[in-house]
Amino acid sequence: MTTGIFNYRSPAFRELLLNPTETEKKYNMEKDVVQEVLAKYQPKVIQLIQQRRKKEQDAAASTENAVRSPNGFKLFMSMFAQVPNAIDDLKNAIISREKRNAVITVTKKKDVNNARLLTNPSLNTNGFILAKHPSSIVNWEDQEERNAKYLNEIEEVVKKATGAAYTFCGSSLFRQSGQTNPLAKVFNVAVGPIQSVHNDFTEDYGRRFIETYETQETKTVGFGFIEKMREVGITVEELKNDYKMVICNTWRSVTDYPMDAMPLALVDKSTVRRDELVPSDLGGNGNGLPVFSSEYNPNHKFYYYPKLMKDEVMVFKTYDSDENPFIPTLHTAFNDENTKPDALPRKSVEARVMCLIPRRKHQHAKL
Repeated sequence: MTTGIFNYRSPAFRELLLNPTETEKKYNMEKDVVQEVLAKYQPKVIQLIQQRRKKEQDAAASTENAVRSPNGFKLFMSMFAQVPNAIDDLKNAIISREKRNAVITVTKKKDVNNARLLTNPSLNTNGFILAKHPSSIVNWEDQEERNAKYLNEIEEVVKKATGAAYTFCGSSLFRQSGQTNPLAKVFNVAVGPIQSVHNDFTEDYGRRFIETYETQETKTVGFGFIEKMREVGITVEELKNDYKMVICNTWRSVTDYPMDAMPLALVDKSTVRRDELVPSDLGGNGNGLPVFSSEYNPNHKFYYYPKLMKDEVMVFKTYDSDENPFIPTLHTAFNDENTKPDALPRKSVEARVMCLIPRRKHQHAKL
């Protein structure tokens, strides 16, 4: 067992979602101007990137595309730093954002239990398991290599863990701790450890996903599932009637040394209540990703896998279309208070896997 500090949402966060203007006045919250600063300097940064990539056919066309991969993010940071006043303006905007976030955040010190000592944990009861999986990947930071090899590998891992008839993985994400560049703070959700108790989906995800699948109008984030499902001929009627949809997140260390810095903590789903979960739309207004944040619950029981090795994969359930009420496996990165100050940085890869499980259970189904 160890201990860590965990970030929850304060009641002000729920108020902010319901009534932004009044809540900002009530708590004297500073404006979040980070996006305004990025928009101000974006044309010049993109111009520099295009000049750098003028010999490439697919020159970056937007901030989002520029930071989609680790290499693209590094390029964006280096170009942004070349624009006069850009870094200083961004630093000031980040200070304002951090002050704003302090109003909507509650920090709590919690014990974190050793998940390796659990007897037969399951995706249905605890919400998570640990799988053994030596991967063929050589360079984990190479997105093209992960796309070519890892997506299929992790589909098989999750199929074995769930007994699903189909598993689909369309993307993966590399993260690294210890990045101090101001832009790394801005895009931490894409490149760094997320230190907030959350879940990637709400119960509304399935409805919006099926609408996107059926109408081809974006109602939510597809994570590459849709393209793969269409390739094998899955129909809308099958999604609605024949299969329940389950999403499992997978998470692993990708270093040759045991992970110490910024491990991932999971909340035993049996200790989570629906009324503490706060839904919001990430990256859109009705067509982004519906996610859950969590208010503080003293009964939350946290677990982690100490000294995680790169041939081990954490698998945890983050969506289940047939679970009512839907109780997710909350998770967050955390600073282990027993980690030495000189611990090597965390490098991890995560991937979400869509599982289609027949409602008439076949012999291999485990969920």
